[in-house]
Amino acid sequence: MMQCNRCGRELAEGQTFCLCGCRVDHITGGSMETAIYPGGSISSGKQKIIVAVVSVIAVILTVAMILWFIMGLDRYRVTHESQWEYISRAEYSMEIPKGMQEGTVIQMDPSMQTLDCFINNEVCITISVLRFTEEQQKIIESMDFTELLMQLFPEQSINGVTLVPVQRDDMIYVQYPRTTSALFPRTDQVWVTDACVIAEESLYEIEISCPTVRYDAYKDCILAWLDSFTLR
Repeated sequence: MMQCNRCGRELAEGQTFCLCGCRVDHITGGSMETAIYPGGSISSGKQKIIVAVVSVIAVILTVAMILWFIMGLDRYRVTHESQWEYISRAEYSMEIPKGMQEGTVIQMDPSMQTLDCFINNEVCITISVLRFTEEQQKIIESMDFTELLMQLFPEQSINGVTLVPVQRDDMIYVQYPRTTSALFPRTDQVWVTDACVIAEESLYEIEISCPTVRYDAYKDCILAWLDSFTLR
């Protein structure tokens, strides 16, 4: 026999409703039987739904916290010089943030060869090279190529922004905005710093991209990485 949780009346085996109007819920798989009434205990079906919803929310929050931690770590590595490292390649060496992954780049200009691409959630660094032909080499040797670049850049614009060349030692760089969803997970608005260095037989391009909203915080770091670029 079982009792109604509301009025305490004894209920017969198999009885569905108590005389007081309370619904009886028989829980199988054990000796416990419970009378359910409005405002009373929660049925097993509802409990399963609540547990499922809570589990989903917990998973979402866990993933969000992991992503937040990773992105926070990437930002820390970008802005703290102690978290940078030197990379050394056959043709160059330079300093970049630790923990960056190697990526791939599809070159729009077939004459350019991508040497390396490094990326994390906050920064993308691409190093490319243009090998001069004999004819190009002769032309370059007969003129001040740095001065030529300084003259050419102001006549060009990208995405409505006129390129303003800045000379930094033996390097010239320009900056412009780009819209792309292929680089960073939380934005498609990207700010590009595109630098060129002339060698005897080649032109090296160092392109550093970051989310536009982060540029003010990263600009000194970007210039420091460019300054560290050395041809071997």
